[in-house]
Amino acid sequence: MSDIWLDMDDGFAIMRFAENASMNPERLTLWGQLVAQVEADESVKGLILTSAGKMFHQGFDLAFMGGASPDDILELVNGAMDVMGRILQFPVPTACAVNGHAFGLGAMMVLAADYAAMREDRGFFCLPEIDLGMPLIPSMNALVTERLSPTNVRDVLFAGQRISGPDAVARGIVDEAAPEAELIERCKHLMQPMLGKQGPALTRLKKDAAAPILAEIKRRAVSIT
Repeated sequence: MSDIWLDMDDGFAIMRFAENASMNPERLTLWGQLVAQVEADESVKGLILTSAGKMFHQGFDLAFMGGASPDDILELVNGAMDVMGRILQFPVPTACAVNGHAFGLGAMMVLAADYAAMREDRGFFCLPEIDLGMPLIPSMNALVTERLSPTNVRDVLFAGQRISGPDAVARGIVDEAAPEAELIERCKHLMQPMLGKQGPALTRLKKDAAAPILAEIKRRAVSIT
């Protein structure tokens, strides 16, 4: 089985990441291909991102990052944000069923989606860059600062706090906290108000709303420092 795959469920595309499918160049290529496949399928009424393991997504592959050149790392990070930009303006509603830890890029997937339901009993939303000594490229910084409140930016980005599901709801980061077994169905329910809307209009409205983020993605970072 692939590290990332699609299941169809009553018209919803469920994109699942394997347990340890941290992002590297090969997985980025596959992720982009699958997002494009769903985007082109007019029968799909909604996209849900989730995981088949205990962790929603742990972000970038640190083993790859530790051995790659700065140019290769930058290409990976810019490429991941290119895919994120497509999700930000997706023609159907998107949601994250956060069934475990959402770290780094995984947390940014949550911020890029229209809706999110997070497991209520375990798992954290976290941007660990402060503790890893890693900066964000401008497009990532734009996503985080546009989608999180200033207080959440302080606590999550600058302090690296780990936010549980119930706390993420209270902070307005995700929409609901629920038992793991209910997350997919809760995401389907959350997306109901947006289902069936005109794809071109929805894309344009999302694109305009996310304009500061998309501008930075289009500009592409030229350095990782």
